[in-house]
Amino acid sequence: MPAMLSNANFLSAIQGMTVTSVTRHFDDPPQSLSTADLPAAFPLWPSANFLDMPTSCLDTGKTRTIGFVICIEASGQGTNKLNYARYAALMDNLETAINTAFQTAVNYYTFEMSTVPDYAVGDNTYWAIVATISIMATLGG
Repeated sequence: MPAMLSNANFLSAIQGMTVTSVTRHFDDPPQSLSTADLPAAFPLWPSANFLDMPTSCLDTGKTRTIGFVICIEASGQGTNKLNYARYAALMDNLETAINTAFQTAVNYYTFEMSTVPDYAVGDNTYWAIVATISIMATLGG
């Protein structure tokens, strides 16, 4: 099995993901977005932990987690029906990008995605997908 990625390498892998249909990929959270950037994707702040005591037969001693956001369009733009359909397609594209980045790179990975109709970046809100991506290693991994 592959060794656990360092925090820096995990962030680098997230930054290197290319999500189909996303116009602009940022390496860190932007302070603002312009219409020309949309849809735009960026990682959030990473976190890491280590569980000292085994808790199950599939214990994950180390976990690294990063949020990932795709802002689709300004909240007041488009229709609910149009943006709802775009959510599903971009979620599929994000899932493909995550699987491509981590399927062979780490022991275990998980992700959760949710849709947000009013994600704030700077002074504006956006229709967005917010994902939480985690990688794990067994103790000693």
